[in-house]
Amino acid sequence: MAAPSSRKTSTRRVVRMAAAGALSLGMVGVFALPAYATPEGVEGQPDGFAQRLVTAEVQEAALPIEGPTAEIDAAEIERQQLAEEAAAAAERQQSETREQVSTTRAELPAGAGAQGLLDAAMAQLGWAQDCTALVENSLRAVGFGVGDLGTSVGEYTRYGTLVTDGSYAPGDILIWPGSHVAIYAGNGLAVHGGFNGGSTVLATAFGTFSGMPSAVVRIG
Repeated sequence: MAAPSSRKTSTRRVVRMAAAGALSLGMVGVFALPAYATPEGVEGQPDGFAQRLVTAEVQEAALPIEGPTAEIDAAEIERQQLAEEAAAAAERQQSETREQVSTTRAELPAGAGAQGLLDAAMAQLGWAQDCTALVENSLRAVGFGVGDLGTSVGEYTRYGTLVTDGSYAPGDILIWPGSHVAIYAGNGLAVHGGFNGGSTVLATAFGTFSGMPSAVVRIG
């Protein structure tokens, strides 16, 4: 009678071991399953189980985003500061130059008539300016309210008389219409603006601009 009981016991042990093995294989299969293959809401899985696995993988795969370093920012700020300082220095230099020119022109000798005009012109030798600026400054020095002038004859006859007898006297305004104006200094010379890189010079009065001037205006 003992033999049947022993067989039943052995049979139960085999069944238990088979069940345990099946359970172990099933758990291994669940945990070995990739996160992306585990659908949400699978019966028997805790809520959010698959979502947590997928989120973890995405976070691990995310690449870091590198922003500008503090050194780059500091270098850019320094570059901008240097550019602003250079611009401010250039503006100061221009302002000082304008003030110096204004002060120098204010020191032109005041006079009257042709001699005063010539004295003012001679005082501008070496100035960087064009020919019309030279005559404008000279006319202002002898008391005329002068605006911007050109090289037409009619612009100058309002300040004096047109000379038609072919004579020249110191202080006469020499005009080459559409080209040039100068102030006669005597002895065949004249004060010209705009020569040698823009400078005001004393040079020949005739032959410089295609021969003799076309018009001469003499102030009183």
